[in-house]
Amino acid sequence: MPQFPRKHSFIFIGSVFHQALHTGTSPKLLKQHFRDPLHKNAYYLMSTTAITSLLGFVFWMVVAKLYDPADVGLASASIAAI
Repeated sequence: MPQFPRKHSFIFIGSVFHQALHTGTSPKLLKQHFRDPLHKNAYYLMSTTAITSLLGFVFWMVVAKLYDPADVGLASASIAAI
């Protein structure tokens, strides 16, 4: 198994954190960051996942209030099995 020098990995991680902090504090760099299609699509995917999860949570909360626990359990087990 090859051994990588730890010094280089810390420098890389430090530069990634430095770039992230620097991007978040400068409006010009933040706009440039959002113009990149890769970053824009990644943020769209993350936001879609978060919204879908939130809507699913709200759905199951409403269903749990309206239906019997046995029916909710059967429905959630059926969906989980798919």
